[in-house]
Amino acid sequence: MAAVAAEVGGSKGTLYGYFPNKEDLFAAFIREAGEDVFLPLQAEFDVSGSVADILKTFGVNYLKLLLKPEIIAIIRLVVSESLRSPELADIFFDIGPRRVLDRFEHLFNDLKISGRLKLSDPARAALEFKVLCEAGLYEPFLIGGRKHPGMQEVVANVDAAVDLIQERYGNR
Repeated sequence: MAAVAAEVGGSKGTLYGYFPNKEDLFAAFIREAGEDVFLPLQAEFDVSGSVADILKTFGVNYLKLLLKPEIIAIIRLVVSESLRSPELADIFFDIGPRRVLDRFEHLFNDLKISGRLKLSDPARAALEFKVLCEAGLYEPFLIGGRKHPGMQEVVANVDAAVDLIQERYGNR
C-alpha cells in the first residue's frame, strides 16, 4: 500500500479510506484494467449470420485480448502472488477468466437456442472452443518460451478451432 500511495502521490491513510486492504485495491485495479480490453467480447452477435464468422470474430477478439502484453503481465503477477495471497487469485479469476468464460458460454447458448449448433452442453462446447483457440499460442507466450504470436497465427488457430467445433457440433 505504501508503494501504491507513493506512486499516486497520496498517503497510505487516504488509500486505506478507499480500499480497506490490498485485496480490495487489487480487485479495483483488475476491474479497471479489464473494462476496456473486455469490450470486444461484450458485443452481441447476430446469430442469423454464419456460425463460422461469428465464432471466428469472437475467437480472434478473445485471443487479441488474452495475448495483450499487459494482460500477460497481470496473469504472471497473479500467479507469482497467489502462493502468498490465494485470495488474489480468486479475485482475479472471478473478475477476469470467469467473466470471459461466461461470455463464451453465453455465445454458445445463443447458438444452441437459435438451432445453429447442436449442443447438449453449451458450457462444455464453449470451454472446448476457448481451449482450442489458445492451443499452442497462449501457454508458450505466457511462460515466455516464444515471441508474441502474429495476427496470421492467431487467425489460423481460430480457423482450426472453428472447423473442429463445426465438425463436432454443426448441423449437417
